[in-house]
Amino acid sequence: MISKFFRRAERGLTVLLAAVLLLFVPACDYGDDDRKSPSATLSVSPESITLGAAAGASADLTVTTSAAWSATPTGEGFTVTPGSGTGNATLLVSATAANNDSEARQLGQITISATGAETPCTVIVRQEGATPEPLPITEVITVDFAQGPDITTPALPSASADALSGRHEYTIDGRTFAIYANADNNGKFYWNNQAQYYDAPEPNKALYFSKEDAYVEFPAVDGKVLSAIEYIHSTGAGEVPDFDITTTAGASMDYSLDYGDGSSMTFTLLAPTLNTRYRLTIRNKENAQPAKFVLTYMVPQL
Repeated sequence: MISKFFRRAERGLTVLLAAVLLLFVPACDYGDDDRKSPSATLSVSPESITLGAAAGASADLTVTTSAAWSATPTGEGFTVTPGSGTGNATLLVSATAANNDSEARQLGQITISATGAETPCTVIVRQEGATPEPLPITEVITVDFAQGPDITTPALPSASADALSGRHEYTIDGRTFAIYANADNNGKFYWNNQAQYYDAPEPNKALYFSKEDAYVEFPAVDGKVLSAIEYIHSTGAGEVPDFDITTTAGASMDYSLDYGDGSSMTFTLLAPTLNTRYRLTIRNKENAQPAKFVLTYMVPQL
């Protein structure tokens, strides 16, 4: 009876040991069956690409493999060349259009597969946002009436008989100016050529505008203030009239005044406001004949 007990215990121990040994047998053994490890390796660097904002911006993509490979782009706004090959290669990824938005954007992805490689590689393609050009600190706008009445659009009236009164807007180099003459004061304006009357030295061609309350209104420039107005007087005119610098609402501005060589005067605004139009206004009954305006705009100092 005791021997039967030991024989049963021995059989139980044998089964238990067999079960434990099974835990240490590998789950997969590619050496003795039909399943094989990949016959080729594939690696791609970098894992993502960010192109510059400009059209034509490019970056390199490195493919490392001994096998034949292909690159398949999905998305839009970029190309990849070459699209296929064998062995190690450097691919060129290029933006086909500029990104004019300030925000970066994702264009798509490139899937690279190699013959015999277990899995393809995927590379994300992005494009930077555009960086706005910094505004120049100083911008100078010159209005030279010596060039003729056609410097403005529409052209200025070129004879006293065609003179205008009231407020009229003119475009010069893409910026809007305004000229006003008060009809109640017999005011008028036109382009005047003094050289046709007598041998006046340069500058002898000017804008004639008169009289009290008349003005020339200057454009505003984004991101800048009008800091100085240089007024160059025509040689064919009389005395320089009394001027004021005002806002479009007629409020006087504080300024300093410097006289040049006798034919010019420079008004420096002391507290100009950003993106604001200002006027050069006649305060007395004399007419004004500017041959040239030189306007200086500056980025305000914080």
